[in-house]
Amino acid sequence: MKIEFLKDPSKEEPVIAVIAPARDGEVERLIAELERTYMGVVNAYADDRVQLLRQSDILRIYAEGARVWCQTEEGRFLLHARLYEMEERLDPTVFVRISKCEIVNTRKILRLDVSLSGTVGVVLEGNVKTYTSRRYMQRIKDVFGV
Repeated sequence: MKIEFLKDPSKEEPVIAVIAPARDGEVERLIAELERTYMGVVNAYADDRVQLLRQSDILRIYAEGARVWCQTEEGRFLLHARLYEMEERLDPTVFVRISKCEIVNTRKILRLDVSLSGTVGVVLEGNVKTYTSRRYMQRIKDVFGV
């Protein structure tokens, strides 16, 4: 691998380009690491294409069946990572796990609906509804400083 610096006064911000003979495993790992480190971007998949999602656009990430999905206001996308891996990659000041199989963006929470049975409804932007239990409430309280 070789690293070069090219000066271009026409660019308003730095651009990172990966130039390689093929998009193999090593290149994929490099791109994923660069995105995670510098862009706060998540690689998601829809219809045989890779969609780069900004963390700020993510409503929730959840496991359903044997797959992990990412939901935005534009739709849902497949992730090629496990839920615990996503939890490690996401900004911990913004994302919180609310159940065994779900992580939500706290900046997208509109309200929490508390029921007598102990479940707490979480309403996200786009009228997306999900649930947490008392077991995970402390994590939400910690994020909001309650």
